[in-house]
Amino acid sequence: MTDSNPAYAGISCRPDGAILCYPVITTGRYTHQSSVEALIGKNPPAEDLRYFSLEKNVTDRTVPCFLWQTAADDLVPVENSYLFANALKEKGVPFAHHVFQEGFHGLSVASEDFFRGKFGEPYTMAQVMRAVQAVKAGNGVNVSDRRRAELEAQFPDPPAASPAPSENDIREQTGRYEDVRQWVSLASLWMRR
Repeated sequence: MTDSNPAYAGISCRPDGAILCYPVITTGRYTHQSSVEALIGKNPPAEDLRYFSLEKNVTDRTVPCFLWQTAADDLVPVENSYLFANALKEKGVPFAHHVFQEGFHGLSVASEDFFRGKFGEPYTMAQVMRAVQAVKAGNGVNVSDRRRAELEAQFPDPPAASPAPSENDIREQTGRYEDVRQWVSLASLWMRR
């Protein structure tokens, strides 16, 4: 596809690769229903479900992928990444697939900063929750009543804040997920290839 703006006509927006962390990839049996509903609504047509089920849309032109997830993910079934890795393999697309035994959904880089609640870059779950709270309160965000109800169901009011973890707790958590923390190095090696 060629961009209509001549300044961008010769520039591809296709990525060279993708890194997918605990991904919601399928809309089938192993989906994360709330994510699908947030993306395409409740009771979407079968054609939309197929379109958004990425493992059914892999071609030999799909970009190389690095996938990682934990087998213990209690939010997004690990089968999401298994299904996608298998589809990549069948189409001959280069990929790396790492499944770590332990770890919860959203474990990120499993560093000491992560366990201290310092998430880094500007886009964090805290920002998502602030936007959700604004929608729920009707403060300057224009969404339909239906979408507001969906957000209220998907993101119930958060529990009271927990006390800050101790340094011992942080060291224990960081050590417990030391293998997960290695995904960053593994992805860097994979990208250099």
